[in-house]
Amino acid sequence: MKHILRHLLACHKGGVSLVLAALGFTLGLLLLFSAIRFSGDVMHLLYPEDRDADTRFIMINKQVSLKHTLGFGDTAFSKDELDALRQQAFVRDVGPIVTTNFAVAGAAYLGVDGGLQSELLCEAVDDRFLDTHPSDWHWQEGDTLIPAIVARDFLVLYNFGYASAKGLPKLTEETIGLLKAYVVCSGEGKQLSFAGKIVGFSDRFSTILVPMSFMTWANENIGRKASPPPSRVIVEIEPGQEEAVQAFCKEHAYQTNQERLSVTHWARSLQVALGVVCVLGGVLILVSLLSLVLIIQLLITHARQELQLLHQLGFDDTFLARTYVMVIAPVVVIPFVLAGAGVLAAGFVIAPLLMKVGYAMSPTPNTLTMGLFVVAFIAVAGLLHRLITRTIQRIQ
Repeated sequence: MKHILRHLLACHKGGVSLVLAALGFTLGLLLLFSAIRFSGDVMHLLYPEDRDADTRFIMINKQVSLKHTLGFGDTAFSKDELDALRQQAFVRDVGPIVTTNFAVAGAAYLGVDGGLQSELLCEAVDDRFLDTHPSDWHWQEGDTLIPAIVARDFLVLYNFGYASAKGLPKLTEETIGLLKAYVVCSGEGKQLSFAGKIVGFSDRFSTILVPMSFMTWANENIGRKASPPPSRVIVEIEPGQEEAVQAFCKEHAYQTNQERLSVTHWARSLQVALGVVCVLGGVLILVSLLSLVLIIQLLITHARQELQLLHQLGFDDTFLARTYVMVIAPVVVIPFVLAGAGVLAAGFVIAPLLMKVGYAMSPTPNTLTMGLFVVAFIAVAGLLHRLITRTIQRIQ
């Protein structure tokens, strides 16, 4: 009986108009939720070094010229230079990057597959400038284990460079912490050995970081009694002050990681692009929904005689509305299914590509995107159900 009713109510269906409206609705959903789905991931890639969306961190050092090559001049920052930098209007905070004044060598063994051995350059910075804070990031005199935070790019270089060439196993951020590593510190006639462990990865620092407590102790007890003056500093700058930073660095012959400054420009461009995509998707959804509303009202009006006949046969408005909703349901359900599948498939395509260049991104949409998607489906389905019910009730 229900099949006959559905066929009867659908006999005047405007197939082409419904298909075009459904296609526009699908495209709008795909654009809108793709922009929402990837906005968080893209902003994380653009701002990996930020404590939050309003802060910027850059590294500054002096330019090395011929006079430095010949042994004239100093590339380290003096106390006055650091004070002058702190007083700039665009600066929120300044932290010296402390290096070792002794030799450091490290080795990590990978069982029967061999291992790695290399001279190391270790640095330290105040914890407030770190972009990751592992639970075991601590050291005190007497500890035999040195925790280290390394640049995430190091892992990428190892997996897709060194490991491939040497036939060594590839490592993840989780498994690399299980390696047995050894560190030998040598200086001023002393040599001390420590165990080493990678406890975290940084997107902000392209170096090997050790706790400041170890660096201070080691420089005083293994090296030349005092930490050398910093040749590099990390600066937290006010948002939107990139041009002022560049002018200051040019005036004082300082160098900075320019790509960090240019990120803001690209971030703003991307924010505008995502905003345009969201607006376009929203407009397509609105136009498509209005088209669906008009088409559905027109179809119900064309089926006036059939509906009046069904009323006379004893079928109430609630039953007829529910039956008509089942006729129209594919026009709403299919666009949501296609758009959801498209957003999900895009994540599984893009995530492996980013992983190859060292960026981690979840292939599945985040909770916010899925929640908004479900809410949108319920809202659209409820809107059309109410529209169909009220339109049928007016036909007597």
